[in-house]
Amino acid sequence: MFLTYKALKLRGQLSSIFEKGTYIPLQVEGEFKEHVIAFARNEGSSWALTVAPRFFTYLVERGEYPIGNGIWKETHVVLPEEFPVNWKEAITSCDLVAPHRLIPLGEALKNFPVALLVSASDKK
Repeated sequence: MFLTYKALKLRGQLSSIFEKGTYIPLQVEGEFKEHVIAFARNEGSSWALTVAPRFFTYLVERGEYPIGNGIWKETHVVLPEEFPVNWKEAITSCDLVAPHRLIPLGEALKNFPVALLVSASDKK
């Protein structure tokens, strides 16, 4: 319910990007790239990025969550050149910077097993 609440709140704040924005699938690289789905939405200068794990039951022990560098190691999302590098994670309110156009999964999923990132200029 918490995730649904946060996602719907973000959708209300950035309705244009979710109604009219372009869908952009993102490349994931690293050992566990097959265990992540990542995509972005873009509308004008507004950006939203979603990162979610999938098929992760063999990556974690029972009772553990798929979060942090210990799980994801060097796996990362590759950002195209036109993407911003400064992001705000909408679920946890943490800032994230991708100076080399790479978002490490361990950072994006540091505190919660799903990331909903918005470009820093769209912080709400």
